[in-house]
Amino acid sequence: MSEDNINIEEQVISILLSDKESAKDWGSHPVGLTFFDPIHEKILSGIQYSNNAGVQLTRDAYKSFLSEYKKVNSPNELAAQMSLYTRCLMKAAKTDELPILLDRVRTSHINRKTVVHFNEYKKEKEKQGVLGANHSLIEKLMALEADAAENKSTFVELSAAREKFMKALRD
Repeated sequence: MSEDNINIEEQVISILLSDKESAKDWGSHPVGLTFFDPIHEKILSGIQYSNNAGVQLTRDAYKSFLSEYKKVNSPNELAAQMSLYTRCLMKAAKTDELPILLDRVRTSHINRKTVVHFNEYKKEKEKQGVLGANHSLIEKLMALEADAAENKSTFVELSAAREKFMKALRD
């Protein structure tokens, strides 16, 4: 993963660490934990855990979370995770940028997974033949598209929708 994409993810994490309301909103956002690079899995899990408890993830709470739930017992791994926490917290990102940054995380995820699927295609082509590999690639790319699709809800006034529907029905 490129350094730019890592930086974007860490800006998102910075916002989630410093703004409790953004962390709460992220909990129901379509761009969830699986869209991020695996190096950020533990800190994002910690943010989700603390959000479920109704609190922000502090440095001490993250250290406890790593020991209790992620079973990080190695001093080197613990130091690396705490360094990541500090690095993310120091990123300069504004809460208003969160939607744009999450969209960039989503785009990066799509690119990363597409490359993985095409690399798998090369291997599958030798084992399954071209048609079998094509079928598998199509299924994987369609699943990726469905997974990464933006789900937006539009709310309309029921009476206005009814009038519009009835007019279209009469015409």
